[in-house]
Amino acid sequence: MVQIFFDANVWIDYCWRKQFSKNRGKKKKPAILIHKFKARKTKVTITLPLLYEISSHFKDYFILEDVIADGFSMFEFSRVKRDYQLKKGVRKKVDEIYNLVVSTPCVKDQMLLDWLNEKTFEKVFKLTGRYDFEFLDCLHVIAASIANCEVFVTKDEALLTKIKFASKRFRSLQKIEFMKPPEFRNKFEDLFKK
Repeated sequence: MVQIFFDANVWIDYCWRKQFSKNRGKKKKPAILIHKFKARKTKVTITLPLLYEISSHFKDYFILEDVIADGFSMFEFSRVKRDYQLKKGVRKKVDEIYNLVVSTPCVKDQMLLDWLNEKTFEKVFKLTGRYDFEFLDCLHVIAASIANCEVFVTKDEALLTKIKFASKRFRSLQKIEFMKPPEFRNKFEDLFKK
């Protein structure tokens, strides 16, 4: 059994492929098809902050469409997005994406609960302060550590660099193998259904 944590960027790729497009475009590498894991061999940890980041990405995408249609540029997006709400049909799409993630077989019973406490936030603030981690990235890394994940998969090169440096002092990070999606697919191809 392999315990895995997929960063939000991996989940977002997966959700795009499952919900919107089988063909992501020529510049995008194929998504990791999480639903094709052998459920007896894999467990994928999820958290509420992870679900928040995934949902926020898609909410912002749909709101950006309306912002641009109203004549604003994407550079004005952060300033004006609070003035927009998701339309009913679009909200349903975001809910479908949330449900897609939480209903994936290898995710069943893998929601990390009761882990956000004072001790967790102390670790998070040490990493964000000393190593310049983004707050949500740091929450994901700490969650993977608490869940005893063996593998953490991310497309974020900067995060991988920071983890490599931070793991010299934080032994809990040394227990996790951090890698990019292509490395994961090559190393763990036996986890996928044929």
